[in-house]
Amino acid sequence: GRILLGRGYRNIKLILSHSPEVMKGVASEQFDLFLKFGGSLIHKRDVLTSDFAPNTLLIDGLLGTGITRSPSGVVGELIEEVNKWGFRVLSCDIPSGLNHSTGEAYEPCIRAKWTLNYHVVKSGQVKGPRDLVGSLWTCETNLTFTRFGSDFGKRLKMLYASKPIVRIT
Repeated sequence: GRILLGRGYRNIKLILSHSPEVMKGVASEQFDLFLKFGGSLIHKRDVLTSDFAPNTLLIDGLLGTGITRSPSGVVGELIEEVNKWGFRVLSCDIPSGLNHSTGEAYEPCIRAKWTLNYHVVKSGQVKGPRDLVGSLWTCETNLTFTRFGSDFGKRLKMLYASKPIVRIT
């Protein structure tokens, strides 16, 4: 959200799964910047009564790689709500609720129209159900070559040779 605001997009709203007071480190810093750049918060109960444009896009960043069980509690409830709302969803790295290595879709799991992978494509993104991952894209970041370069150097250079964002499926 902060990056979109910095590039001139407006009306960027953030739905939090937890109170901002529990955020630490980088998450807390990015949240503060998001607000300073003009972003705002919206509670999930207000989503359906708010005036959203028909081209509204939800960006899923609830969970990352490493989950080994079904999302539960507030996060699980929010995933269920997002799927009910019917907005288009872009998942960051992997849809929340999808196992990044096996492709197992835990219940609930975000249904993304697009997934933007970071660095190296995860096996679960390819093995996972197409209707959950949607169209898979990958992008390089500052870690792509510094963290993964020695293991995948030639393949990564070929993948990102012509552009920093590449469509996979």
